[in-house]
Amino acid sequence: MDPTQLLNRGVQELGLAVNELQLQQLQYYVELLQKWNKTYNLTAIDNTQEIISKHILDSLSAAVYLKGKNIIDVGSGAGLPGIPLATVHPDKQFVLIDSNAKKTHFIQQANIELGLKNIQVIHQRVEQYLPKQIFHTLISRAFANCNELLDRCESVLQRLDQAGRIIFMLGKQNQLEGMPKRYNVLETHRVKIPQLEAQRHIAIVEKA
Repeated sequence: MDPTQLLNRGVQELGLAVNELQLQQLQYYVELLQKWNKTYNLTAIDNTQEIISKHILDSLSAAVYLKGKNIIDVGSGAGLPGIPLATVHPDKQFVLIDSNAKKTHFIQQANIELGLKNIQVIHQRVEQYLPKQIFHTLISRAFANCNELLDRCESVLQRLDQAGRIIFMLGKQNQLEGMPKRYNVLETHRVKIPQLEAQRHIAIVEKA
């Protein structure tokens, strides 16, 4: 099965409606990841099928849980999950922040080449980022420790809408330990990633 078929089948299994342009953008993003990975060491995964399942479809598993218009992807790395999510949600605005200059350079270039109009790339430590806009969803798949994320994102969380949500993308771990009292775990979902046997969970947190 070629990459287009893998992507098409995968997004259908996730229940997402994508058009031909979005499918082409996702496929091109896979190609850009592989091309730049040779020089920039963006990901340890190089196989096309694994990139699609472990990166693209894994990222898209959070698409139905996004809330509101303004989304921030903290610790975006090579643009995951932000770029796939921005591709299938052109109606939402995304801020992708990471402290690694090589990775944010790649995100910026990929954003240009993919023709996405709804992404802002920030090269900065999240602790130092002082956003002016209100965010409706904060998402991260780079932090396993919820306390670390919440502590480091304090300035961003001050700009999180009172009814906004924080999305933790987790592996086998399905519980968030030691959640500060000012936050509540609203929901935890086990998600099935197409073409991937590993367990994945999504935890949705809100302000208390």
